Amino acid sequence: MPSSTTPKVIAGLVAGGLLIGGLFALGLLPRLTRQQELLAAANEAASETSTVTLTQPTRAAVPAPLRLPGNIQALQETVINARSEGYLRRRLVDIGDRVRSGQLLAEIDTPELDQQVSELRSTVAQARADLQQQQANLSLARTTFERWRTLREERAVSQQDVDERESAYRAQMATVEARRANLRARQADLDRQVALQNFKQVRAPFSGIVTARNVDTGALIAAGSSQSGLFRVAKTERLRIFIDVPQTFAPAIRPGQSARIFVQEYPRPFEGRVTRTAGALDPAARTLRTEVQLDNRDGRLLPGMYAQVEIAGRQVSPPLTIPANTLLVRTGSTQVAVVGTDHVVRFRRVGLGRDLGETIEVVSGLTGNERLVVNPGDDIAEGKKVEVTPTRA
Repeated sequence: MPSSTTPKVIAGLVAGGLLIGGLFALGLLPRLTRQQELLAAANEAASETSTVTLTQPTRAAVPAPLRLPGNIQALQETVINARSEGYLRRRLVDIGDRVRSGQLLAEIDTPELDQQVSELRSTVAQARADLQQQQANLSLARTTFERWRTLREERAVSQQDVDERESAYRAQMATVEARRANLRARQADLDRQVALQNFKQVRAPFSGIVTARNVDTGALIAAGSSQSGLFRVAKTERLRIFIDVPQTFAPAIRPGQSARIFVQEYPRPFEGRVTRTAGALDPAARTLRTEVQLDNRDGRLLPGMYAQVEIAGRQVSPPLTIPANTLLVRTGSTQVAVVGTDHVVRFRRVGLGRDLGETIEVVSGLTGNERLVVNPGDDIAEGKKVEVTPTRA
């Protein structure tokens, strides 16, 4: 019985092994086949040569004039604050009024300051009277000392008596100097308060136009500076505009250069001139702060207007320009695909300047002799060999 069972067990194990092997082959072979197909497709794609269209950077022979935006500002503008505390007694001007230098704008009622000035005047008068009394005592002490010194020469009094009179005279001299110093201190306090009292009258620091009025009669006025102030006065006969010139144009900007100012509300540009530059670039923006001034005696322009400034200066070395459709933005940087003489693609990082629409300025990364791929797709990879069509200018 045991001898007949053993062949059956062996046959069952063999049959099970064959079944398991068949199932394994049925699951593994399709996967191996798909991997071989994917590998073959990848090799075919890698070996496949893409056809690309190339272009080259160009450099404009005559660069366009530099035009930059800016805000028109008054050549001189200030906020007028109160220096004395009190209540506004009256105001004499309002927004839009033209004022002359030194013209009275408002008056402040300062009862506390007036009382302090009155008290200080009394203190000064008392200190002056005290000084005069001590000066009279000094004159008497000097006369007494001189008489006792004469008596000593005649041997009518002792040297001790003369020394006592001299000591009293010198002590009185010190008292007079102390009273004189006290009078100077009281007079300085009075002068300071009187100077503050003079600020009760608010006057225009220069000729101009009142562009803001922030107080009215009866308002409580606090001494010191504030952002709004009592009035704002601007000198508008001459205006200025600050512009930020890019680094590529900065070496060509000089004081005295002519400029044209374009304002949307007027058909013709206004003539201006570069008056000064910062002399150094802003390290964050790589721009040169430049001031342009223009005449406005006719009052046509208003501070705060938006304008565009065109400077006739030229770039020392005009940058290259490339079509916008050659750019690639990958790994956080702007690149272009450059094709060498061996028809192999290599990516190159570039620095950009102004966006001119269909073209963009390149300020770094290219020399001008490169061949760039137009509309590079995802199939363009580093080190890939490509076929090129005739180069476009």
